Amino acid sequence: MGIDHLIQHLDELFSTAVSHYIKIRKGHEEEAIHQLRVSLKKINAVYQLVAFVAPQSFKAKLAFGPLKEIFNLSGAVRDLQITHQVIRKYQIADKENIQKSLNDELVLAIGQLKEWKKRNPRGKLFVLAGVSTQHLKSISQTRWLKGMVGYIDHLFQNIELLISSKRKDKWHQVRILLKRIRFVIDWASSMKKDFISPEEYKRIRLLGDLLGDWHDRVIAGEKIRLLATESTYDQEKKHDKEFLKKLSIDQRSLLAASRVYLRDLLANRLV
Repeated sequence: MGIDHLIQHLDELFSTAVSHYIKIRKGHEEEAIHQLRVSLKKINAVYQLVAFVAPQSFKAKLAFGPLKEIFNLSGAVRDLQITHQVIRKYQIADKENIQKSLNDELVLAIGQLKEWKKRNPRGKLFVLAGVSTQHLKSISQTRWLKGMVGYIDHLFQNIELLISSKRKDKWHQVRILLKRIRFVIDWASSMKKDFISPEEYKRIRLLGDLLGDWHDRVIAGEKIRLLATESTYDQEKKHDKEFLKKLSIDQRSLLAASRVYLRDLLANRLV
């Protein structure tokens, strides 16, 4: 892998982000917002990798800076969408007031996301990625490949530190790091087919799915708990408490399963 491949990969991610943002502005929101978020997370993962390989030449935080606003705006929309999805998944029929409040917030949040383009008329977010990486052309392919393996190992070490810490947000941070690991593996595997065994990749994917389901319920629970305080009827408050209790039980169950999968992954990982 050379820097030219890196620039091509980043340009593809930027082009994908642009196409999804255009869909959002045209009114095709839900899946487009999800895919925009995925593209931005992948771009950040690549930036973090480059900064790991060439820390003196590249600063990931600085490079991702122009993306931060749209990342946060799309995140606010996505959280509201996830809350809607969780309510539908649990087939809660008596949530008209909460649904209305969510819809009102969603309209506002999508409007702010669409307005981002007017505040950035030149589309500086989507500048060709090669501009900030051209000076890295001296890095050899061997160094890049070693860097990818070293970066994945670095992320796993950070995960081990997190799970032994007392940070309240440690599982959220584990989920973020695991996504980065998966993004880098996907990229590496497109160039080196045997980069990771199918069994190990499956463990990483399953753990990511479990933590994703857990996080969805955390997001929904926080939002519904906030909106539930606005309920004025005792019956509504009772239903809200019952729903939040179900979410809490499922959160604990998903997190317990995640701990088991993570212990297995850390004990048997080869990458």
